[in-house]
Amino acid sequence: MENEGNAWLISLWIPDRDTLADMWDYAQANSIDIEFRQVSDYASLGKTTAGLTETQREALLVAFEAEYFKDPRDVTLSEVADTLDVSKPAASGLLRRGIQRLIISSLVEDS
Repeated sequence: MENEGNAWLISLWIPDRDTLADMWDYAQANSIDIEFRQVSDYASLGKTTAGLTETQREALLVAFEAEYFKDPRDVTLSEVADTLDVSKPAASGLLRRGIQRLIISSLVEDS
């Protein structure tokens, strides 16, 4: 939840579209002004490209599944690179550029 001055920005996980429709109906019936900025289907979240290249997507998924992003890390960057069959600098670049694209597509507001 985030306050934008004269409004609140709230992220919600709603189990299905029927529940979303019920929430919309309730808001309308009670003069609650709401605006949906983004609605995503949970089942499609892992399938989105988010502007990633296929190699960036693969690198991020390999690193995630190997628990590279866990603290403390369970694998090294070298191990991720070996799994991807690329050099350590190439793996680092894929992960950095992939994370940058994810940030741009999900966190940076349109100007």
